[in-house]
Amino acid sequence: MFLSNIINKLYRSLVTQPDPDIQAHYEGYKESDPEYHKKHHIQSLKFLWALRKYYKNGKNGKLPEAPHPYTPKVFGAPVVASPTMPTSPAQKKTGAKKTPPAAPKAAPPAAPKAAPPAAPKAAPPADPKVKLPYLEGSESGLYNRKEAHYIAKDCMPFDVVSFDIFDTLILRPFSNPVDLFYIVGEKLGIDNFRKIRINAEREAREYAVLTKGNKEVTIYDIYEYVNRYTGVDVKQGAELEIEIEVDLCFANPKMKQLFNILKCQNKRIVLTSDMYLGSNVLKRMLDKVGITGYERIFVSCEQQTSKRSGGLYQLLLDYLGDGVKVVHIGDNHETDFLKAKEYGITSYFYKNVNKAGGQYRADGMSPMISSAYAGIVNSQLHTGAGRRFTPYYEYGFIYGGLYILGFCNWIQQFAVKENIDKVIFLSRDGHIYKKIYDDFFGEVKSEYLYWSRVATLKYASDAQYGKDYFMTRVINDRINEDLQSRPIKLTQLFKILQLEELLECLPDYSLSQDLLLTKENEKMVKTFFHKKWEDVISIYRAKEEGIKKIISQKIKGCKKVAFVDVGWNGSGPLGLKYLIEEKWKLDCHVDCLIAASKTADDVANITRLQDKDLYPYMFSIMMNRDHYRVHKDTNKGMNSLCFEMFTQACEPSFSAVDNELNFTFEPAEVENYKIIQEIHKGIYDFCERYSNAFSKYPMFMNISGYDAYCPFRMIIRNPKFLKKILSNVVYARNVGNSNENFGFFKVGEIFNKLGL
Repeated sequence: MFLSNIINKLYRSLVTQPDPDIQAHYEGYKESDPEYHKKHHIQSLKFLWALRKYYKNGKNGKLPEAPHPYTPKVFGAPVVASPTMPTSPAQKKTGAKKTPPAAPKAAPPAAPKAAPPAAPKAAPPADPKVKLPYLEGSESGLYNRKEAHYIAKDCMPFDVVSFDIFDTLILRPFSNPVDLFYIVGEKLGIDNFRKIRINAEREAREYAVLTKGNKEVTIYDIYEYVNRYTGVDVKQGAELEIEIEVDLCFANPKMKQLFNILKCQNKRIVLTSDMYLGSNVLKRMLDKVGITGYERIFVSCEQQTSKRSGGLYQLLLDYLGDGVKVVHIGDNHETDFLKAKEYGITSYFYKNVNKAGGQYRADGMSPMISSAYAGIVNSQLHTGAGRRFTPYYEYGFIYGGLYILGFCNWIQQFAVKENIDKVIFLSRDGHIYKKIYDDFFGEVKSEYLYWSRVATLKYASDAQYGKDYFMTRVINDRINEDLQSRPIKLTQLFKILQLEELLECLPDYSLSQDLLLTKENEKMVKTFFHKKWEDVISIYRAKEEGIKKIISQKIKGCKKVAFVDVGWNGSGPLGLKYLIEEKWKLDCHVDCLIAASKTADDVANITRLQDKDLYPYMFSIMMNRDHYRVHKDTNKGMNSLCFEMFTQACEPSFSAVDNELNFTFEPAEVENYKIIQEIHKGIYDFCERYSNAFSKYPMFMNISGYDAYCPFRMIIRNPKFLKKILSNVVYARNVGNSNENFGFFKVGEIFNKLGL
């Protein structure tokens, strides 16, 4: 018996535990020719070793060649029980617990033939320390899970369906369930409670083994040990944890759908769980998420035996009686799949959502936010609830949602702390910001203001930084030979800038209206603007009355306002600050809030940051500098463009307003509108799910700027991802465009021109 146990442990270590695919291939190989396997153990071990190496290295190269042809076993659908395993309690009673009983009188019905779940199209990275996003399309379609009605059809030959509860029927909003103990500790006011609670459970189980011969404990047993370390009342602590468990749990939509289909078919349903929570608590949780109509709950802490040991399965078989055909569904490969097979129970392995998505979640985040973020994302994408999301939706949900939710919470906290009267979101990036802010925060009143870089250029051009900003945006950005697809005539440029009256002065500087703006004449055009700068200022000053009326109305009655934009120099909010505080001298203080700060030369806005004129959320040259450097110095400047796709809006960019309050806009990138809607739907759904989960636990809403950027930082490690997702997005690179000269590019074209 001792030798048998050693062999079984070794087999689990080498074959069953590392990866279900290893087991599928190796057992399929063995069973296809058992006689060959018995006579050629060395060749079999070599094949097993090659399989382990292949999967450990992320499936790089070709699948190892076996000594003879074989068909991999199917683990994604119900698997036929081995004819040497029991199916009735009578058979099991004749032997010791640890000895497989005699063969059953009748084998369970053969599981229906089904194709195995599709393997991921992209292998995990070779270096497990460096995570990459899923690179081959929609992550939600990665495992190709069978739809609920097909699984229900597979279950029809069985009399009874047994469900695991946690991570199968019920999910929590964490990638690791023990992270719920952070909340319990916060409510109890105990630092390091998570570690204390984990150790208390371990010690309680060790004591149970010594006194009862099994590891099964209740939550009250665990809190006896918590009490020893903290003094927390056993009942008070245990019931607090129970309340939080009940509050946070939610139904797995895929399994709830399957449960209801089976219930409608009058199937007998039982629930079988290894858990320290009693059946009365489990019933509360199931009632809360709308799962009712099961026959009985078998829970290890009450039965004093577990699925892991096999005893709980034996109790289930004893309860059902001879000849009853049962299938078990669960997410733990060892306890729900392998151990069920040992007891003659047909099993359906449902891959845990957090194990399915874990390798694609961002690294480097703080523990609590990391777990909450990953739990929300994995439960949205990997339940297999019948919906595959588009890559654009997932771009918003996975990589933009946490940032925008965290930014809006940060905005509200800033506004409350600084006694801001009104938060004003600037177009177009402010569109989704305002939507999320109003729907999930909104303690301080908000407004939306049409504004843009070109508006700053026109109305705040007489600011101290105005001339340099004007020259950079009007001239430098338009003569980038690598990216400029269509040179612009000076007559078109002056029309865009509303400076047509200066066209007649061009010949005085050896320039003509039909001259194309190029690198060769850059200095001549700049000289013109330097010489005529006072005229430029005078023209714009005469046109600003309309915008002054609009802005004055927006801030009416406010002593302090905050303008919000995405970034990067903060020119939009800073331009408005200049107009309100210095140029127009309105009685209102302005704070400028941006998602992040990035400049071309590292020092362009450093005085603004130092003076607290500009407040960045995620990073700047003065904070979170590793994020700052990565964003600024990788992918040849494309990171900002791709980041701004989270906050584009289905409207054209604002250009100007005349003194009669008529608005003008630049040409619209209508090709992007469906894409933007999908991205924003993903962002909104993430914010809604995360906020609903943690509405009672505000510490989870305190998402640091560092954490908020981590999901995007992961995807810029491989520009292939950004290029594939955003290739067809149309982008207006230049400030100011006309119908005659759109200056639009497809993002994929820019990636190609930059060699990315």
